Amino acid sequence: MGTSRPNTCYLCGKFADSSDHIPPKGFFPSPRPVDLITVPACTSCNRGFSRLDEEFRNFVAAAENRNASGRRILDEKVLSPNSTNGPAFRNVAGTLSPVVVQMGNLRALNWKLSFPRLKAERFLERIALGMQSELMPTHHGRKHSDIFIVHIPP
Repeated sequence: MGTSRPNTCYLCGKFADSSDHIPPKGFFPSPRPVDLITVPACTSCNRGFSRLDEEFRNFVAAAENRNASGRRILDEKVLSPNSTNGPAFRNVAGTLSPVVVQMGNLRALNWKLSFPRLKAERFLERIALGMQSELMPTHHGRKHSDIFIVHIPP
């Protein structure tokens, strides 16, 4: 953490004893870029988002139209033996449901994953607060969350 920033957690305003990657470093395939954004965070807030980060990454990486980097993330992180045994994988995989897809005159059975709206909003709000912290370091802690508003239409 640089000396030009407050040493307070960007989420709760308490003393920051760690750094949080915005977006999470798990969203990047190996080798990761060396210039990932980090913001001051307390260990409690930083660790408190680990499972949500993993669930959101699993959901996003499962998209049918993913690019080559998304495929590598899916192979290396989502479908790895360690990940498929974990609760984050089971939570996302548990939303898998069949849907009928109409393509012209043809009907086919396909599968879809879902991600709970409140979890998505919580994840995106954290990313917005982290970017706010990076771009405006004097605005730390949730009390300043009104600067960026995250809205996901229903």
